[in-house]
Amino acid sequence: MFLPMTAEQMMQQEAVPVTDEQLKSGEVCYKLNQEAANGSQSVVTWHLTIGLDDYPVLLKDHGQVWFYDGAYTNDDPDGIREVKS
Repeated sequence: MFLPMTAEQMMQQEAVPVTDEQLKSGEVCYKLNQEAANGSQSVVTWHLTIGLDDYPVLLKDHGQVWFYDGAYTNDDPDGIREVKS
């Protein structure tokens, strides 16, 4: 089940059901960071290495999640590799 919610909407709810796929794909991680940085990826708190992690983590040595070309990815679409965390 896909829930078209923003991170803000997720955080306003007591609990929002998400699927394992939403966690593993990077969707939840990306949305958590979007909310924390007011819609940008300028400050990254949550990390997830797609294909390895089952859920977002607070460990900086895991990947940053981007949304590009309709998919979640650990590859920065702008080629910028350094982000303040």
